[in-house]
Amino acid sequence: MRILICIATMESGGAERQVTYLAKGFIELGHEVHVVLISGGTNYGRLLRSGAYVHSVNIYPKAFRFVVPIVRLFQTINPDIVYLWQRPFDVLGGIAAFITGIPSIHAERTDPAKVAPSLKVWLRNIILPKSKAIISNSDAGALYWMQRTKDVCISKIPNIIPYEEIRTVQPSDESKEHFVMICRLDSNKNVITLLRAVKLLDQKDIRINVLVVGDGPESDSLIKFAEDHSISDRIKFAGYRNDVWSLLKGCKCFVSLSYYEGEPNVVLEAAALGCSMILSDIPAHRSIEGLSDVVFVNPKSVEEVATVLQSLKSKVYVPNNTFILEVSNRHVASVCSQHLAVFSQVSAK
Repeated sequence: MRILICIATMESGGAERQVTYLAKGFIELGHEVHVVLISGGTNYGRLLRSGAYVHSVNIYPKAFRFVVPIVRLFQTINPDIVYLWQRPFDVLGGIAAFITGIPSIHAERTDPAKVAPSLKVWLRNIILPKSKAIISNSDAGALYWMQRTKDVCISKIPNIIPYEEIRTVQPSDESKEHFVMICRLDSNKNVITLLRAVKLLDQKDIRINVLVVGDGPESDSLIKFAEDHSISDRIKFAGYRNDVWSLLKGCKCFVSLSYYEGEPNVVLEAAALGCSMILSDIPAHRSIEGLSDVVFVNPKSVEEVATVLQSLKSKVYVPNNTFILEVSNRHVASVCSQHLAVFSQVSAK
């Protein structure tokens, strides 16, 4: 089968890493994989090593002019299916697939019901129901489209957790005695509540060390908050890192205070590495089976987060060399096979 995956970038997000795992897995199972990008990024090298054919297109300066080159590229590659990931491919790629008559499948990576209304959301709600299938990584995403589509195959397929790669991870000394948050620095990930909780404890002479890994649109404002509130010596902003598994393995506790998620990949990786965790009390976190050593908190409550941080401050780090949470259907071959079953069903129609 010739599979064409479209995703905007190969930046540092979880979706981008999932595409690299899928591309490698599909190829190992004997399929031809093409990936269309608008730009590269930190995961670009991993994508090249997967063996996929990589193509680039330019969306600027006029977004809808993008449809013309992508239509031509679709026609040149002539795939059996096109798998569309995130903006702008969810809308513009969907239009190109409709024009070329190539069966399209959309990846749903979040809970659409929690996304604020906008023109892009409105267009997405028109385009996605015209696809042949939607693959969600969460119950919430699958349910959203089941309620809004007819004659579209809706499937839930979990994220890949690369157990084979993380099996030999060694703990980092850098994250020792730190609470670690790894995420895109945007409003949904709610880093500010963690910083406010650290400030609240600082006023009580309780020192909490935090390592924030990632970047995003709120980077500058979060750094400024730490400086303005005299906690910059407690908060280290590490930016994008390639060694996040080692940082997780060595940390005191992993923290995620997101307001909503699809399937939170980094939480699953932290669980596999045996991390203690503080998680926001949201359906996406509650639905993960097999979690242990976790405390759920109200992501809007600075006081509750501070109380949990204080209670875990004295916890002694004990390295663990076995997987705490390993789920067979999240291995690369299993997840790729689940995808291929949907692809075969769609391409046979």
